[in-house]
Amino acid sequence: MIPQRTPPTSRRGGYTIVELLVVVGLIATLFSLIAVGMRPGTNSQVLRAARLLASSIVAAQTRALGSESGSAVIFEVDSAPPGGCQRINDAAAEPLLLGTATGDFDRAATSAAVQVNTTSGCETQLPRAYRIQFHGDEGGQPQPPSPWYAFVGDISGSGTASLRGSAGQTLDNTIWPVNDGGTPLGVSLTCYPSKGPTSTDLPSLAAIDLRYSGVGNDPATTYGSLNGKGAIGLGFDRLGAVEAVMLDVLGQPTGRPEPLEPSGPVFFLVAAKKAIETGANTLASDAAVWVVVDSATGKVTLSSNVPQQGTDAASLAAARAKARAGTPVGR
Repeated sequence: MIPQRTPPTSRRGGYTIVELLVVVGLIATLFSLIAVGMRPGTNSQVLRAARLLASSIVAAQTRALGSESGSAVIFEVDSAPPGGCQRINDAAAEPLLLGTATGDFDRAATSAAVQVNTTSGCETQLPRAYRIQFHGDEGGQPQPPSPWYAFVGDISGSGTASLRGSAGQTLDNTIWPVNDGGTPLGVSLTCYPSKGPTSTDLPSLAAIDLRYSGVGNDPATTYGSLNGKGAIGLGFDRLGAVEAVMLDVLGQPTGRPEPLEPSGPVFFLVAAKKAIETGANTLASDAAVWVVVDSATGKVTLSSNVPQQGTDAASLAAARAKARAGTPVGR
């Protein structure tokens, strides 16, 4: 009798629990590495914030072109870290207030009391006016409009016109209009902008460092640093040039510093929000980015920050000089 051969036992395919756990762990580790690699870092958010800031400024300048009242952008600081700004509002540039005014102008004085009556029915806007221009007749002959003078007034129309030190006006180069206090002169008034309906929020890890943002090279001057000055307004005229830099534009009408007509660039330093919150020297960061606005043309450029170890006026001047020269971003 021939013995029968027993068929080989087939092994069942599959994975053990241990093997499955190992594979799942490897997949989870791989996905976590991918997620970390895709997560936007602080440096990339700083650069993105600088580009958003530049775009907002260019948009305001574009709205101003051909508009008699111009346009503006407002940098809001209420919800920002101390010393920083993360929200940029478009601003509704108010139309010129028109009316008449009387005043007794002393050619030897730098200011004069005036009484303004608006013809546009906007008396409530008078406290928001910051510049006044006179036009009318002298001896029966039409006269060209006067220079723009600084103005501070109240809702009743009672106010003060004064020479604008920020524009370099002095008694040697600026004269008052001729008016005996009786014959009204025509007037135009420029008002502070108000917040518009839309705003831009910068990325969460970046902010504008107002400590080192400003005009000129000396942070000790009123406009040399924008830190602690309330909401900042940047206004453009109908030609696209910077018309004024304004402080505390959303605050109380009285007590504001006179708006500045900058003769040089306006500088904004964008840096890591955490560094601003902790008071770190962002001038020393090679990841910070400058957004520079040419006041004469309105042109906006981005420049890499060339690190400065100090925080004094000399260090700030050196950093702004490099930014003005246009150090390419990323170098």
